[in-house]
Amino acid sequence: MAPRPLRELARLYGVQLSYRNAAGRYSTSPTESVRAVLAALGADLAGPGGIEAALRARRRELASRFVEPVAVAWEGLRPVFVLQVPLLGLDAPVGVEVRLDGGEVIGHRWRGSEAAASDETEVDGERYVLRTARLPWDVPSGYHRARVECAGRSGETTLIAAPTRCVQPTGRQWGVFLPLYALWTERSWGIGDYTDLGALRDWAGAAGAASVGTLPLLPLFLDEPYDPSPYAPVTRLLWNELYVDPEAEPEFQHCSSIWHLFESPEVRSELAALRAARQVDYRRAFRLKRQVLEMMERCCREHLSGRRDSLERFAAERPGCGTTQSSGRCATAIGRPGGHGPSASGAAPSSRVTTTPTPPASTCTRSGWPTGSSSDRAGPARPACISICPSASTPADSTRGRSAPRTCRAYRSALRRTPSSGWARTGASRRFIPSGPETTATRTCGRSSHITPGTLRCSGWTT
Repeated sequence: MAPRPLRELARLYGVQLSYRNAAGRYSTSPTESVRAVLAALGADLAGPGGIEAALRARRRELASRFVEPVAVAWEGLRPVFVLQVPLLGLDAPVGVEVRLDGGEVIGHRWRGSEAAASDETEVDGERYVLRTARLPWDVPSGYHRARVECAGRSGETTLIAAPTRCVQPTGRQWGVFLPLYALWTERSWGIGDYTDLGALRDWAGAAGAASVGTLPLLPLFLDEPYDPSPYAPVTRLLWNELYVDPEAEPEFQHCSSIWHLFESPEVRSELAALRAARQVDYRRAFRLKRQVLEMMERCCREHLSGRRDSLERFAAERPGCGTTQSSGRCATAIGRPGGHGPSASGAAPSSRVTTTPTPPASTCTRSGWPTGSSSDRAGPARPACISICPSASTPADSTRGRSAPRTCRAYRSALRRTPSSGWARTGASRRFIPSGPETTATRTCGRSSHITPGTLRCSGWTT
């Protein structure tokens, strides 16, 4: 068991020291593991004074924290903000401004006596008191930002308004599942992307589907060690830039250097090879797409000030998704020295239904590039939601470091131009409109699949 000061330091960092394993046995974390985790969280255990100095530093840090970085409001309960202020600010008024994720701004102000005071602590001779401010109204479910002010101090926090239960559909519903790497079309860069996923969602929703399922969309190890398994990602905090559609971004349209690169014989030849391949070449697709995304990032930074400011605000609202540090993170996290190996990454989330219309719409990639539609590129309402979930029918090759086979051609064939179906272009965006007679397609294995405007059937799928 870890010594008492180390256990106290772990408590202050929120590190759990014991757990019950899969066999039901109680296990205690080794002292060496506890020290390693605390060091990774920023505790200076090797400095002068060792654990005792780290304890004092952590207590000072927590005492100076005006408001917690995250506040949670469960459905039916009004949001509560717990503030830590010097004792002299006991009777100061408290103000809160909440920016809802839909853009609306609401606020409230409490007189000194309306924000209750509770625990009092003393750190390095200075006394602090906790004050509780409860909003007089509910907020809709979502991820919101709140700014709090009191006694000359201010701070921002993420307010998560969450339901207490998952949505329970009424009656029987159906959905479709397809790994995103297999959802490639004639415009894809040799692998499916978020634009393809959005098109499938729109198409399935129009056909009456309640959900579209795919594998986890997290960053993969595409260097050394090479392991593209979606269940052993680089991180579970960010989305994978491999699935970004560069052609859907304003920088692709506005920056001549990107067009010159894209139209060069080398890139056109590489794209043709990726599109013609019968298997997904993760590394090759990643190298090409990464090259273009880096040019887009430079264009955004140097020429498109409005987009740059929007990107910085986007990253600031998502801790851990900053654009300044993410490029360096990407250079090491894909397997070079300094990165984390697949065995240490843990499994990807296994939730079967998300509460957002499509996950990439509100997150960023390891390169700091926002994925999906942003506030300045709003799209139409989409009826089907996206489900990111594991599947027992996942092709073995897709998770063991080899190129993944494109297992079903039905959707790809449905996207080919026909007199009654095709791509509708609006500005820089595309949306597929399926309609008309039944389309027959053949899987890689040679079996037949059929798509009609109201059905989607492919051998091996459950709908």
